Amino acid sequence: MAPTAPPALRTGSSGARTGALLAVASGVSIVVNYAFLLAAGRILGSADYGSLAALLGLLSVVVLPAGALQLAVSREVSRRVASGEAQSADRFARAVLRLSVLATVPLLLVAFALAAPLAAVLHIHSVGVVVLAEAAFATALVFPVANGVLQGRQRFHALAALYVAPFVVRLAVLAVVAAAGYRLGGAVLATVLGSIGGTALALALVRDPLREDARGARPSLAEFLRYLGPVAVGVIGIALLTNVDILV
Repeated sequence: MAPTAPPALRTGSSGARTGALLAVASGVSIVVNYAFLLAAGRILGSADYGSLAALLGLLSVVVLPAGALQLAVSREVSRRVASGEAQSADRFARAVLRLSVLATVPLLLVAFALAAPLAAVLHIHSVGVVVLAEAAFATALVFPVANGVLQGRQRFHALAALYVAPFVVRLAVLAVVAAAGYRLGGAVLATVLGSIGGTALALALVRDPLREDARGARPSLAEFLRYLGPVAVGVIGIALLTNVDILV
């Protein structure tokens, strides 16, 4: 019988495979995203493409900082699972997901209230297009929470799929709406549906831990939010600095 590989070696090999999987998924997502932007540029022309870029920059100001939420959720879930507290990890995931859904409501209300001023600032003639783009904020907090749960439970194949799925959906929808003759509104609709499709898939992938009967008191999120706050503020600042040129 062949000797069993040392645990450290097996762990290293598994880590290398995981890294390669996520690297390939990231590469595919970059290529598909570039294909979307290239196709949108050809379809829209310079003026409408500039409006699309401004709207994507606006979305990035909220979506990019939400990446800190994914990392924080992943940290908490993985720590609890590693400590043998799987039910505690499920309760935490349920609590954070519930909070993200509740926080999405005021986020959308504020965004919709600012649609008209943002349309004027961004020089977009249709307020409806801005409102449509802002509908993507419905997924801005839920999607990273679901991703964080998958990452914390080391479900890297599912995570890799989520790297790619929103961009594939967005490109496919763009092809359909462009064939139907829609331009800027169609490209924005493709972006929103890509976000919604990716989020729906993410929630489907974490449905089992969220459905389990995790008995016990609901976990307090005060400490979690306390260390998440400074990170989120820093990432918001970076997002503003990297996208302000596009917005203006």
